[in-house]
Amino acid sequence: MLDNSKWTAGEPVVCIIDDEEPVRDSLLELFDAASLHAIAYENASDFLNRGKLERAGCILLDVNLPDVNGLEFQPQLAAAGS
Repeated sequence: MLDNSKWTAGEPVVCIIDDEEPVRDSLLELFDAASLHAIAYENASDFLNRGKLERAGCILLDVNLPDVNGLEFQPQLAAAGS
């Protein structure tokens, strides 16, 4: 996991939701190299429990998650106010 201490609280964030650790790590490195704040989550439940839905940004969502299909997850995001 990359050091997130250099990012400010109000800064937009890219939320990566993917069950494959190498994919998450690679994407974190890619966004860090582009000076974009990114946070990775292992599954949709983890994101809903720990994610910052009030922050501006985007979600990079794996369509084939083990706990929920990425397309099925979109209504859950809407219900959570995102």
